[in-house]
Amino acid sequence: MAVSGNLSAGISSLLLEAAVAGCGIAMLPELEAQRALNSGALKLVLPGWTPKALSVYGIYLSRDYQPSALPLFLDEIQQQLAQLS
Repeated sequence: MAVSGNLSAGISSLLLEAAVAGCGIAMLPELEAQRALNSGALKLVLPGWTPKALSVYGIYLSRDYQPSALPLFLDEIQQQLAQLS
């Protein structure tokens, strides 16, 4: 029985398992794929390619009702995300 199509999953470990099983290529977080790459179970096929950047949005209540820790949390998230880009 021939099967074709795309596999999509919100859990990258499932995509990793599928790629290791020979089901095709997968876009995976480098840290998650590193062990399989090191062992030879996976091979890097597009070394110069990077995915399109994603936007991140946060929704929270009006500033009038913010817990005092929320601005600190938001500042930290902004700093951490800025280091990634």
